Parts: sequence; structure tokens; C-alpha cells
Amino acid sequence: MRPNLVVAALLVAAFTVGAAGADDASLDAVAFMAGTWIGEDGVMSMEEHWTAPFGGLMLGLHRDVARGRAVFFEFLRIEATPKGIVYLASPKGAPAPSSRTARTTFRRGSSTG
Repeated sequence: MRPNLVVAALLVAAFTVGAAGADDASLDAVAFMAGTWIGEDGVMSMEEHWTAPFGGLMLGLHRDVARGRAVFFEFLRIEATPKGIVYLASPKGAPAPSSRTARTTFRRGSSTG
């Protein structure tokens, strides 16, 4: 559930950025994600919390719980950069990729990794 929401939102943002130009990258297209999202899939409960866009940045966190125990978490970031909107994830607190080729950049309707 969660990955589909993020990917869908970023694709919407990519088309918006593509129409406006990369220099005008804005998080307006993904602002609806701010708040709390919850879902269940069998024994798995998922929750995700996103801050509102501010300063070209949205911060999020995600947690999966199964049978009363946390089984996964990650810290998330969506950032408006001069090259487009960038989504970075830190699964289980691992550092987010720092090289340009290791992160996913959505710009002008395409993604590069």
C-alpha cells in the first residue's frame, strides 16, 4: 500500500514539474500526503506520517507492525531540488543514499536511479 502511494504521488509531481520546468520544482503536487495514513494487509498494520511541505522538504516515517511487534520502519524525505523532486528513504535507519546515481529523481515525467 505505502510504496504505491508514494510512487503515485511522485509521478503526479513529476508531470507537474515537467509542465512547469525543473527550476520550478515544487512539492505542491504531493502536499496532500501530509498527515497520517494507515492500512492493514492480513496480520500487517502499516502507518505512515508526513509533515506538510515547508522549505522545499517533506519528512515522513513509516512503521509496519505484525502480531503486536514492529517488523519494519523507515525514515523518508521528499525534497524539491533544482534538478527536480527527489525521494529518499532510510530503511531501518540506514543512511539515505548520498550519490546522485543511488537516489531516485523524478523530473519531466521520468525517473532515473
